Amino acid sequence: MHERDMQRQMEFAGRIQTSILPEFTPAIGGYDTGAGLRQSQEVGGDFYFFMPLLSGPGRTAFIIADVMDKGLPAATYALMTVSKLHSILSLYGRATPATTLMELNLELRHLIKEDTFITCHIVELDSNSHRVKYAIMGHPPMIAQDQDGNPLIGILRGSHPLNMVDDPDITFGSLDFPPGATIVLYTDGLTEQHGDFGRPELESLVSENRDLPAQELCDQIMGGMDGSGKYDPRNDDCAVVVLKRRLTDG
Repeated sequence: MHERDMQRQMEFAGRIQTSILPEFTPAIGGYDTGAGLRQSQEVGGDFYFFMPLLSGPGRTAFIIADVMDKGLPAATYALMTVSKLHSILSLYGRATPATTLMELNLELRHLIKEDTFITCHIVELDSNSHRVKYAIMGHPPMIAQDQDGNPLIGILRGSHPLNMVDDPDITFGSLDFPPGATIVLYTDGLTEQHGDFGRPELESLVSENRDLPAQELCDQIMGGMDGSGKYDPRNDDCAVVVLKRRLTDG
């Protein structure tokens, strides 16, 4: 393939990925949201999106995922995944994060014949009951901390990524989301490519900056520890979604 043709493919893939990402984070009463994406190359496989749910008033899905590929294939599979998720969440009013991932896995197993896997983490927020349901397939578990920086959940077991097996293991559960609490969803490019910056360091970074607004906390994580010699997110794709409950609901 000529260099010019390759460049056109990359530009096309870049437009696909840009079309997936939402222009704004959700405006939810009593909550504050933020998100960010950084790519080490022109196109990567990390993405996120948000969607109001039909399962009840005040319910919103926060989704982050990572296609284990690069370039045009990654962008194509990401678009396919988002399209299928929209269909599942729109058609099935009673879908939970766990049943959504089960249905999505079946759809992708029929559509993707290559050994391409996708990790995904879904968080469903009910802003009326202040409860969160979550489901994970192969993805790093969220960081969930109360207003003092203490964890809201323990260590979660591992699970299969999407499109690996027909009957996958899924990690799922629920938790209360108290005033002042913070949830951070992220892709593994943030922690797994840097020997001096892993999950414990990210948890500390979130705790130390927990009083920041959601987007500022997201920007702090994305900017991370550039120049420290420990972590530079330009070395790998990374995406972050931050959800905070305000101390007062007004």
